[in-house]
Amino acid sequence: LGFSQVINAIISAMKLLLTGLPGTGKTTLVQHLITLKPEAFWVVSAEIRDEAGWRVGFSAETSTGIQAVFAHKQSIKSDVRIGDYRINVAALDELFAGPIQSAMQSGQFLIIDEIGRMQMHSSNFAATMRRLFASDCDVVATINYGDDWTKQFTDRDDVLALLLTTENRSTAKAEAESILNSATK
Repeated sequence: LGFSQVINAIISAMKLLLTGLPGTGKTTLVQHLITLKPEAFWVVSAEIRDEAGWRVGFSAETSTGIQAVFAHKQSIKSDVRIGDYRINVAALDELFAGPIQSAMQSGQFLIIDEIGRMQMHSSNFAATMRRLFASDCDVVATINYGDDWTKQFTDRDDVLALLLTTENRSTAKAEAESILNSATK
């Protein structure tokens, strides 16, 4: 992170994006940060695994108690797909777009796991993310790593993008905590 990025984030609303390859600890770090900001609105995604341990889908839960499956290999009937996963766009709107808009309007701190390719299939979610990052709301979010479309968020001057790797997990955790503690209102 550059010094000017940290200063910009502290002066304006804090926008921290956690990025990295799958398995680097982004969701684990988000779950830890939620414990430090219990008043925050949050949405956390989780893998769904079958009896044999194979990943078959994804669900999410919000701090307001909404839970739903938004992607699955078998149980969702949809023409919207990423690989083998069928995407339930209505569930994405219910889990992410609507609650995030409400949290923004009430001025809550937001913690979002994740801004990913599946979620971006919801035009409501995509528009909500653009509004969120143009707003003065504080947000910590995980974001897909390495896709060109993510640059609309990660390359903003007012965004801190923290790359997580298996090697920097503990230092990234300390850095994220420090940023959260210094930059939030």
